[in-house]
Amino acid sequence: MFKKYVTLLSLVLVSTSFAAMAKTDIELSLSATQSSLKVGEKLGPEAKVNDDFKAINLGIGAYRWVTEDSAWGVVVEYAKPLDRDDAFPGSGTTIGIRPVNWRYQWTNNLSSELFLGAAKYSWKKAAIGYYTGAELSYAPRMSAFRLGLQFKYYRDLAYDTSNGDLFVNGPSYGLVFGYKF
Repeated sequence: MFKKYVTLLSLVLVSTSFAAMAKTDIELSLSATQSSLKVGEKLGPEAKVNDDFKAINLGIGAYRWVTEDSAWGVVVEYAKPLDRDDAFPGSGTTIGIRPVNWRYQWTNNLSSELFLGAAKYSWKKAAIGYYTGAELSYAPRMSAFRLGLQFKYYRDLAYDTSNGDLFVNGPSYGLVFGYKF
């Protein structure tokens, strides 16, 4: 069900940005990330489990420039863990959509981004919630490439269990390489 809503929302937001007469950039990104997620039951007796892993994150985004220095966009991303403990349930993959994504070009070489989105994390079942984050990038105005440092915080990714609600919270940070078309 979540996948259908994410797909529908992505199509609506991307097609809306294409329909506008303003400049629109499509960007592919690849990142190496480190996540430190805490998994635990809010009301249950179980102790929290730390799910620390490195991951590769792939993303695609569409940005509509509303001024010369400011753009709004939508980004869909997929993160696959590389060195996750095999004893943990689920695959640990994370799928996210960031429908609120604001990019600002501060100088000819420096840009930043603030974002808010929904995420699904694979544990025993799919834990669904939201995440927020920021990025600081070396992004020359006249270049198609960018290199940035990104921070995300996953909050209240949840599903119901018999002992109470299970919640996943924690940070993820990484190095991002992007290419815009």
